[in-house]
Amino acid sequence: MTYSKRLWMWLGAFFLLSFAILGLIGREIYVKAPPVAGHVVSASGATLYARADIETGRAEWQTFVPSGIHQANQRLTTSFWHARSPEIVHGPVMQALVWLRMPGDVMFSIGALSLALFALKLLFDGRNEAALIDPTLVPVE
Repeated sequence: MTYSKRLWMWLGAFFLLSFAILGLIGREIYVKAPPVAGHVVSASGATLYARADIETGRAEWQTFVPSGIHQANQRLTTSFWHARSPEIVHGPVMQALVWLRMPGDVMFSIGALSLALFALKLLFDGRNEAALIDPTLVPVE
């Protein structure tokens, strides 16, 4: 088996293992997730929230964490228009949250770039198959 083919097989095995682990974790999260109520009623029997309202609220919080928590707090304490104003959106709290995301973004970028360079190296270094099979071979002149 050539060196290039072996590296591609290792890469494929790594991807399969990664997605298998991701699937198992996702299944566990799905199984252990708490059930969502069909609707919430008041003491008098009037419907306060329907399931769609609950799902929309959950999606809003999950989509905008952590900056959405700050905006939702501003929206609940003052008004919706204040939460979308430039002093909140470009304020010091939101800027701090943007900077706190930076290490994760940099690590993801380094990983993606490393994977791309690895794939390009495999693609372009596979031209000299004899040297890949046995690196001690010296070309005969």
